[in-house]
This record gives sequence, structure tokens and C-alpha cells, in this order.
Amino acid sequence: MIAPWILSIVTAIWYGIMGYKADGHWLGWALGGAFFALAASTLILGVCNAAFIPRSPEEYASIQVKSVLLAFLPVLLVGGSAMIILMRKGQGQTANLR
Repeated sequence: MIAPWILSIVTAIWYGIMGYKADGHWLGWALGGAFFALAASTLILGVCNAAFIPRSPEEYASIQVKSVLLAFLPVLLVGGSAMIILMRKGQGQTANLR
């Protein structure tokens, strides 16, 4: 399945942009976000595939969509909290420069 890789790339871009806006260290944030998203989504999708044994192709497609959405949720929640911390850090630095 290609979903973990796509989620990893999107998360790397998201973390990289926010890291650049906050403190200019975009590469470290992008790599950290990519590895986190790849590991989390692979684990969740693996567990979902092992837990659900579909009986029809329609049921399999439905489970795949639900699994991808379930894998996206922790990345969004953890990433959102990390981005809030970064935004506060970036706002604090710009206030010090003024």
C-alpha cells in the first residue's frame, strides 16, 4: 500500500514549512515529521489489515478507506500539537526582535 508513503511526504512538507516559519530549522522538522508519519501510519494500517478479514471486495475497499483515515488521525493530532508549540516558539522569537 502506498498510503503511508504519501502521508509521510505530506507530513514532511507540513512540518518543514512550519519549522521554517518558526525557527528556520526546516530540515530537521521535515525529517522528523516524515519518519513519524511513516512509522505511525504503517503500524496502524498493519494492525487494521490484520484485524479485519473482509469477505467481499466491496467490504475490503470500505475497510481500506477507514484504515487510511484512521492512520491519518494520530498524525494530524500529534502534528497539530507540535505545530502549536512551534508557532508559539516562532511568535516569541519575533516579539523579541521588535
